[in-house]
Amino acid sequence: MLENTIESYLVREVRKRGGLIVKLNPAFNKGIPDRLAIMPGGICIFIELKQDKGRVQPAQIWWQNALRGLNQHAFILRSKDDVDELLRPLAPIH
Repeated sequence: MLENTIESYLVREVRKRGGLIVKLNPAFNKGIPDRLAIMPGGICIFIELKQDKGRVQPAQIWWQNALRGLNQHAFILRSKDDVDELLRPLAPIH
């Protein structure tokens, strides 16, 4: 599945749950996750999107570890199923 297909689905699903979704700019921070989902209840999730067999770069691994080290939610998603699994326990769809 193409990364932009997963990204479009993620954006739609976050918004359906009342969240905001921000595209992060890697121009000044190499490897920063692709998206930040800000969900009801104060939950912020940093999300890196990859194709099914897409390779995670060292700078992306660094960001994932750094964010988790700060007790932030950071995930790598590779499919629509991954999106569903991540968002399932969050705010219900209205």
